[in-house]
Formats: sequence, C-alpha cells, structure tokens
Amino acid sequence: MSKEKVILVDENDTQVGLMPKLEAHQKGLLHRAFSVFIFNSNHQLLLQKRAVSKYHSGGLWTNTCCSHPREGEETINAANRRLIEEMGIKTNLRKVFDFIYKAELDNELTENEFDHVYYGVYNEDPILNLDEADDFKWVDMQTLNDDIIKIKMIKVSNIDEVHNGCLLDTGSPHFVKFCTSVNNINVFQSGRELRNNKEISEDGVNINFTEIIDNSSIKVRTYERGVENETLSCGTGVIASVLSAHSKGLVDSNRIKITTLGGELFVSFDFKNVYDNIWLEGPAIEVFKGQIWIH
Repeated sequence: MSKEKVILVDENDTQVGLMPKLEAHQKGLLHRAFSVFIFNSNHQLLLQKRAVSKYHSGGLWTNTCCSHPREGEETINAANRRLIEEMGIKTNLRKVFDFIYKAELDNELTENEFDHVYYGVYNEDPILNLDEADDFKWVDMQTLNDDIIKIKMIKVSNIDEVHNGCLLDTGSPHFVKFCTSVNNINVFQSGRELRNNKEISEDGVNINFTEIIDNSSIKVRTYERGVENETLSCGTGVIASVLSAHSKGLVDSNRIKITTLGGELFVSFDFKNVYDNIWLEGPAIEVFKGQIWIH
C-alpha cells in the first residue's frame, strides 16, 4: 500500500500529479477514485465488510467495492479490476454520476475524492478476497432505510462573516443566511441570487437559509450549486448552519437537531478554538425509486 500512488486532480478531474496513497490521505488532497454498487435481480444491494486489517475504516460495512485507478488506467477499467480482485465478480458496469466529497476518517486521515460511481447487476454470491473484505451481505432498500447513519465530518476552523451571513467550508463551501421563517423563503429565487453573488464567493457557493427554533434546534432549507435548485437535505449544509449558529451564540448546545424538507438530522461537535469531532447523524431514507434496463 505504501508504494501505491493515487492520481491527484483538480475540481474538473484533470490530473495535476501523483502521490503515495497514504500521504494523499494524510494531507487530504483531492484525488481520483471510484465506487461500485452491485444489485441483484431482487433489487438488493451487495455490501462488503472491510477487512479489519485495512489502513482505515477496518471492520465497517460499505458499498460493494471502492478504490483508486492507477496512472494511465481508465477509471472503468480500474473499477472492473478491483471488483474482481476484492469480490471475485465480473459483470458489466455502467457509470451513473461523479461527485466530490470530503470526510475525516480514523487515524487522522482525510478522504477527499473526485468519485466516479458505477453500478452493475450480479445474481451470485461473491468470492471474497479476505485481505480486502471479511464478510458480505445482500440488503434490500427497506433495511437500509431503517438504518441510522453516522458520519464524521472534517474539522472547521474558519467561519467568516460576509454579506450579513456566514461563509465556511465543511467539505463544500457554504453560505448561511439566518432568517425568521424558512417557510416564507423563495429558496429557488433567493438561493440562485446569493449563489452567484461575487461578494460572497467568486466561484459560487451553496446557500443555507437557517431559522433558529431554540438553543438546541434549527430549521434549514438549502439551495445547492450544481443541482441549481433546492434539495431535500444537504449534510455539509446542515453542518455549516449548526456551526454558524453556534459561532454567533444563537444556539448553546453541542448537539443540535435540524429539521429539513427530507426529515430530521442531528449534529454534534466539540469546540476548543476549532470545531472538531463533528458528527452528522440521521436515517437513510429512500426518496426515489426507478428501474434500470440493461440491454
């Protein structure tokens, strides 16, 4: 693992360099990655339990397969290669989308990835490489819906007050605008205006309209760049709203309940000059269901 290198990229997924995998995660630098989701004909998702010997997140359940392409290797080819190496599965993969995410891991490592997401269909049990995965299970969507997800987020040290609101980076850049009632906000119109306001950010920013309910609960509605509209919920957005409210003394608890259009979430944190040990907690809920036809 120490000799393996990842491809460093910019926000357009253009290669800007190479770096040993561990060093890239220690420095939290953006790099190319992929995630594979395998379903069977019963619409169940194949999960793997990461081997306890892995250098991060050992013993945790995750999606079917995820890793990094090598220099000069097409991402789809890397996804197929690792799916065979980890799970003994060979099937047709199709790309669904890509996105950037950033999250703190254990052992003071940071995951900062331009992630290409693929899916495939397979109806047999995998043949595990025990150096990579300790176990597997097929789960239906209702089982996933019933699970409570808890994610550790990155540290936040800077919260700037600009344009009568708060600007901060919680893994994605966010602007928090406090208001007396989020229900009365035209999120599409007002969000779009603020998202493109150069006084807030030259590159554009996500907008979170935030209402204080009491000293331990808030409401949030979010306009997300890229989507260019309101979304049901945004994890990094509610983190931004909670920390901004705490920094301004509008809430005084270190565990805050957030009500969004998508449901209720909880954010907890420690604060000693910087916001650390930040956790986002809430249910995984199915909000869309469709069919994929493979020819």
